[in-house]
Amino acid sequence: MKTNYFFLMVCTLFIACNPIPNKSVFEELSTDELASAIKADPAFAEEYENIRTMINLVNFSEVQKAQYKDVTYRRLCKYARRENDTAYWAPRKAEWSQEWDETFAADLAKVDEKVAYWEDYKAKNSLSRFVTVELSDFYITHYSYIGGVQDAYICFNLTPTDGTIEQVKFTYSYSFKIDNGRGKTTKSCIYTSPISKKTEGSWEIDYLDRDKFDGMTVAKFNQKYDLDIEVTDVRKDGVNYSLDDLNIPEAIQKFWRVDTPETRDAVAVLVNPSYVNRETYINNKQNEEMKDFDALCYEFVNVSLEENILNSLKSIFE
Repeated sequence: MKTNYFFLMVCTLFIACNPIPNKSVFEELSTDELASAIKADPAFAEEYENIRTMINLVNFSEVQKAQYKDVTYRRLCKYARRENDTAYWAPRKAEWSQEWDETFAADLAKVDEKVAYWEDYKAKNSLSRFVTVELSDFYITHYSYIGGVQDAYICFNLTPTDGTIEQVKFTYSYSFKIDNGRGKTTKSCIYTSPISKKTEGSWEIDYLDRDKFDGMTVAKFNQKYDLDIEVTDVRKDGVNYSLDDLNIPEAIQKFWRVDTPETRDAVAVLVNPSYVNRETYINNKQNEEMKDFDALCYEFVNVSLEENILNSLKSIFE
């Protein structure tokens, strides 16, 4: 194979002219070395401080120091400058974003369809076929001598729809209407006596929540909050029925609790197990390129360094 002498000459000239010392990052630079490098390349001043802070923060073992002895200031700065070069990455990220559209956009578009399937499945197998639960009243008492709420209960009507049930568990969740389901409060209730007809049960309101229910009526509550009631467990004729038996994916359940880009991404994985969101796809592509650019620096920064920082933080809090 013919040697490209011009290429070798350019590389040699670049290395010779590079003012950043080719010295292991585990060794501090002398004042003269640092001054010379900064004079030739002012950007190295901040980079050197960052590297020294990083090295001093992390407790590298002697084995790790030997493993990464070839990570030098020059090499690591070259790596970091490539990683932070926005002009270099802009066209690549645009290309990868287009690749993501062609590969995964259709999966994300099917999220609502997947959610609708599970909503229909859940409705057909709902435990409300055994019992319905409806908000019926609030029971609030006050201290006669100092005022303030003494006792606070929320009440629900439980109505069997297919004969007597021996036990029922349900949850109620409420959130301010203006919050669109965010900041939702969820509570669990259980009624352990047999129910053969409409029966009202009452459950104590948490101490810290009592004041906001002072003077509350069902009408006021419905005006202020969105309320979701879900029967989770029923015992009927000695047989236990549970929502858990439906095996609804956790990603779907989280989506029902709150619709966010993150929960949509999780449902998209149900559509296509290979799905990753756009940001992750682009980051993975960038990581692959940086690994090809300098595998040792990549491992030093993204594996060894992160692992050691986590271990150092753990030791602080233990």
